[in-house]
Amino acid sequence: MMTRLFSKLTLLLGFSIGIAVGFTPASAQPPQRIAAVVNDELITFFDLTNRMNMIALNSGMPQERDAVERLARQVLRSLIDEKLKLQEARERNITVTQGELDLALENLNRSNGFRPGQMRQILIQEGIAPITLTEKLRADLAWSKVLRRLMADVQISRREIDDYLADLTDRSRQQQRLLAEIFIPVNTPSEDEEARQSIIRLRDIALQNNNFRQVATQFSQASSAAQGGDLGWMAVGSLAPEIELALEAMQPPRISGPIRTPSGYYLIAYRDRRDGLGADPDRARHTVAKMVLELAPDVSAEDRETASQWLAGILNTSDDCPAFLSLARQISPETTGTITGLLLSDVPAAVGERLGDLDINRGAGPFPVKEGLLVIMLCGRELEFVLPSEEEAEQFLLNRQGDAVATRRLRDLRRAAFIDIRA
Repeated sequence: MMTRLFSKLTLLLGFSIGIAVGFTPASAQPPQRIAAVVNDELITFFDLTNRMNMIALNSGMPQERDAVERLARQVLRSLIDEKLKLQEARERNITVTQGELDLALENLNRSNGFRPGQMRQILIQEGIAPITLTEKLRADLAWSKVLRRLMADVQISRREIDDYLADLTDRSRQQQRLLAEIFIPVNTPSEDEEARQSIIRLRDIALQNNNFRQVATQFSQASSAAQGGDLGWMAVGSLAPEIELALEAMQPPRISGPIRTPSGYYLIAYRDRRDGLGADPDRARHTVAKMVLELAPDVSAEDRETASQWLAGILNTSDDCPAFLSLARQISPETTGTITGLLLSDVPAAVGERLGDLDINRGAGPFPVKEGLLVIMLCGRELEFVLPSEEEAEQFLLNRQGDAVATRRLRDLRRAAFIDIRA
């Protein structure tokens, strides 16, 4: 189905192709009708309708014309931003060559499993002008060049890397939340109500279609939109106070209502929570109580089954490791004991699979071993928290600074531009 073929495009470009919804073909729109003026350049209803068709045809978006048209203002703002990005690139004598566009299109075809040129054919078949795709690519490529130039002299110091890693270490035991965001900015008081209504509509779409990621990619004005709004695991207290207050009253998984901050409106998808930074389970050290019930090599299947049930009963009647060890030592003191510092790789695969899933003071087995039958109980687990390497930390800090630079520059371009919205 077309929507599945274009699922990756949703993340890369902010739109995808899906099921027809009865919009008027973009090619039928009079191209001379003006939707907005950005400095001395026009955005026509031809441009706007093409982009809206792509969003409406996305399988995860609402398929009712009215629902999509209510979001037309946000779509138009995205087109305005693209104009500003291209204008900024030209101002800096930055161009995107036809070869770069062809390569980007080739990569998109390949990543979606298409043959060369197939993407263009699909766009035409769906009544969508291919120039919409190429102009979106052109704006993205040009803006990435602008940002590279703005970041050319930016360096991350050794102290910044050390401080970042130290902060991660400090937060390794704090509660974390797995979050994603959709952000609509409010640059002037007159924009407040429009932004609030937009964020409400976006929440409705995300809830009705279970597609928060696609909605974030297409409409969020945060830098995280390129990742479908994903913020990853965030420590409690690391976000704006207004967002923290809203999250305190929520239980995952849930999507927040509109959250007003000084910069605009947010939706937060609260997906999960944990007590600290993610640990590598393969590097966790386990303390395990164990007992082996020795059996003769020629024991009958019936006797083996009886022994297995008996050992399972011992586990079920032991509330914790001390109780298990006390009972086991009465039965087989020579094969009862405690092992510390045990890695999952130190034990047979079947034992390691169960051990990795056990809660403290819970048992597993019996497992067949050379001597007979083995039962275990997990008494403790020490998680080794894996911090990023210095190179990974440096790249993260560069990316974060790049996001901040991009946000500030685009905000400045919006404020300095002459923008006349006529749609």
